[in-house]
Amino acid sequence: MAEPIKAYLSLGSNLGDSVSLMQSAVDMLHNQPLISVERLSAFYRTEPVDAPRQSDFINCALELTTNLNPESLLTVCLDIEEKSGRARNGMKNAPRTLDIDIIFYSDVQLDTNTLRIPHPRYRNRRFVLEPLKEIAPNFICPDTGSTVSKALNHCGDNSRVELLELEVAV
Repeated sequence: MAEPIKAYLSLGSNLGDSVSLMQSAVDMLHNQPLISVERLSAFYRTEPVDAPRQSDFINCALELTTNLNPESLLTVCLDIEEKSGRARNGMKNAPRTLDIDIIFYSDVQLDTNTLRIPHPRYRNRRFVLEPLKEIAPNFICPDTGSTVSKALNHCGDNSRVELLELEVAV
């Protein structure tokens, strides 16, 4: 079996008990075969971006190691979203119980009909970069060659991202 690789995910929720839904998603990821959750950021309350007329989100980032290929990891993420009550109604940026995005998968750059890695909008989203910087400030973004910290410094998104004072656990 190949060496496990590091991947970074962004989780978000703005429907239902978002904190519990996200903690449950972290637990489900941790209990998956071939996945080990290594680091979890704090949870952040964030202003909706590209869909301002909805409730605030709760967001976090996590680092995992996995032997799954990117497509299999995506399948796991989509399954966890569905188990968490995510209903896809075709509306872009609609409120959701859970959203899990693969931001990075090691240094892989991938563009298929179903998956783009790195996530195509991570550089423009403070709600992704702020939690990611907490757990991986020196990770080198494979598409730009800069660190996550530098990506956050150059991010033009000025939306609100507030640290929540909660105990979260892997």
